[in-house]
Amino acid sequence: MWKRKKRPLPQWKEKLAGGIGNGIQRVQQRWAGFMNAKTKGWSRRQQKIYTTGFVLVMFAISSMLLVTEINQPALEMPATLPPMVAKPPSTGFEPHITGQEAAAIKRFLQRVDSLNATPSGRDTVAAIERRRPGFLDSLRYVERNLSQFMR
Repeated sequence: MWKRKKRPLPQWKEKLAGGIGNGIQRVQQRWAGFMNAKTKGWSRRQQKIYTTGFVLVMFAISSMLLVTEINQPALEMPATLPPMVAKPPSTGFEPHITGQEAAAIKRFLQRVDSLNATPSGRDTVAAIERRRPGFLDSLRYVERNLSQFMR
């Protein structure tokens, strides 16, 4: 019921996956040949001893790293936060709107309101809201508080 249908991979993905797989297999075969050449004179007992030694050295290094990390002192965090500034510093930018801009905002919002009267217009307004979320809300906010933004 919930199983997804298996779709074959596109041909380029098949080639790419095959190439990557073949490359990995070549590297593994070269490494195995190199290691066999290095150890071909060793007896079975020597191989076991060296393998055990390698595993023990890696275990010791990993354990040392783990213990070192656990025993590090914790980072000290400040107990209190610095006091908050009552008013953020001025950036030199104060939003102002000219009379022309205010009139353009009012005209645009009137057109949006008239679009809401028809079903196709409502679809247009919904498309605007999908493409620019919060845009119409911001314009309505500016319209409500227009006196504060006027120059």
